Amino acid sequence: MTEADLDELADEIVLLFTTGEFYRGIGSGIGEVSKNFGYLTYSFLDTDTRYARSREMERMIRAIHRGILSRDKVYETVKRIFDSFNKHTSESQKRNIYHGAAGAMTGSVIVSQVVLQLATRVGNLASIPSVFSYYILLGGGMAERSIYRSRSLNTENPEVYYALRKDDLDFLFFLIEPMVEPIMESLKVKRIYGDHMFNALIDKVGEKIKSHA
Repeated sequence: MTEADLDELADEIVLLFTTGEFYRGIGSGIGEVSKNFGYLTYSFLDTDTRYARSREMERMIRAIHRGILSRDKVYETVKRIFDSFNKHTSESQKRNIYHGAAGAMTGSVIVSQVVLQLATRVGNLASIPSVFSYYILLGGGMAERSIYRSRSLNTENPEVYYALRKDDLDFLFFLIEPMVEPIMESLKVKRIYGDHMFNALIDKVGEKIKSHA
């Protein structure tokens, strides 16, 4: 990964924390009808994973019956993704990243406050309630998309996948994927390139947020 790549990703993470630009992507999985039905079409051709996906569909149905389609669950999904990110950052890095958004607080209070703000903002978006009717209305197309994105998450970011999977929140990932993409990419940097590259990225984020303030 080049220095330019790190700079670009750092800029995206800074935008996530300092502007509302990424929030406009939330819920885009709901309205993209052609993409949803594209997944449905692909699922008919994908015979190799049909059995595994049928088991996932059963799990999804049980999750829906248990009330997975709610604002609280969307909130919790966002929170767990940020928890995975924060677990790999030092206290000083957390202060540099989160201080500007949470005022004069320190330590874990800063982290909790900013994650609360981000997750609440997502959960309060006007597009979120429409997920309930559209999810049922589009059925297979959106359900298949949810399953495929969950499977991709397992491959690309297993740590986050298992954090969400234990409460079936992995099925909601496709709804918030555009917003959390920079965070997911940062975790991928850690997994592929190691702690040194990840820390270099996080330090860049801290420096850019300081200059942004």
